[in-house]
Amino acid sequence: MRAEFEKVRSMPTPFWCAFAALIFFLGGIVGCFIWGIGEEAAALELGVGIPTSIIAIVFGVWLFGVEYGQNTLRRTLTADPRRGHLIIFKLLVLLVVITLVTVVLHLLAFVFYNLAASGHDGSLSAETVFRYGAASLLNNVVKGIVGMAFALITASMAGGMTIALVFIFILDEIISIIPGVGDYTMGLALIDISNSLRGFSGDFFGESISIGRSWEAASLIVVAWLLGLMLLGALRFTKSDVK
Repeated sequence: MRAEFEKVRSMPTPFWCAFAALIFFLGGIVGCFIWGIGEEAAALELGVGIPTSIIAIVFGVWLFGVEYGQNTLRRTLTADPRRGHLIIFKLLVLLVVITLVTVVLHLLAFVFYNLAASGHDGSLSAETVFRYGAASLLNNVVKGIVGMAFALITASMAGGMTIALVFIFILDEIISIIPGVGDYTMGLALIDISNSLRGFSGDFFGESISIGRSWEAASLIVVAWLLGLMLLGALRFTKSDVK
């Protein structure tokens, strides 16, 4: 597991992910200075929440995609041939890194976004930052795992990135509008849980996009999707030959 953290520390993709998160965070500070926090803590969502959710997908794909892209999987499995252990180790790295980044950025936002918006009405309360941070952490972890699953399913960095983005931003949206079936999409279930954590029934632009499901029922749907995708990925990974 130490080797996995060393890859995160030393390789370029995690660095550029962190750099992108920092740029958006700084953009949020500028936005707070000019316009203030905004309705429903829009600055926090635009400066931290949405950018880190996209970065989480990239990072999740990269964790396994780098092994295929750099042709290092055989060497990695030579050190420890237990493929199930490698999946578990990379999942733990995903959880640790995403949690650390999400929590730190929300704590920094509580300080610097409030300072930047001091000339405007409204501020970020500790409760708001906690609620939005919890929702963001949930979104980031889920999307990171989805990215990892598709990297395993496609056995490719580029393929995993493409399919993960298409699934989250296009396919899930299309399925969500199908009567009867759409209610069970991962995206809508994730919105229900996030809205419950944030404590309001619409998104930060004021549009109601929740179907009003309990967070318990929505959680079961999200977990089912994650287990299904990871199971497919794990089966592909454990049954395929190493190149």
